[in-house]
Amino acid sequence: EAYRDIVRVILHLPGKLDHVKRLVAMGVEYDRPDAEGLTPVQVAGWEGLPEVMAYFLSQKPDLSHVNGYGGTLLSTIIHGSENCPERAGRDHIGCLELALRAGVALPRRVPGLAGDPEVAAFLTDWAEQYPGQVVDGGVA
Repeated sequence: EAYRDIVRVILHLPGKLDHVKRLVAMGVEYDRPDAEGLTPVQVAGWEGLPEVMAYFLSQKPDLSHVNGYGGTLLSTIIHGSENCPERAGRDHIGCLELALRAGVALPRRVPGLAGDPEVAAFLTDWAEQYPGQVVDGGVA
């Protein structure tokens, strides 16, 4: 049973994307939530790993999944931009762009909630450029 979480367990490790791809090709679940309700695409976003996140997005995961903390893909990436221990060397804005290009809605209040000024500016700019993607309410 533990093997079912292997994708989630290794996805953030350096050089493991090819391993992840082979595991998924063998049938290991690419969208399975872990014990905290986090899916691999959410973890890749939290970690600020756009290449890994792009791979998971190519597999068509459930973009509306709400994890055990009440977080969506968008809010999980924002949380990672503020809390991931490796955030200084990661690309959370790249992950946000991937999520938004994949069609994730941008709740109107979210740019003001982002603690990282660069993330807040990116989200504000996105909202101005793509007003049709901005929604009232919604889970941040």
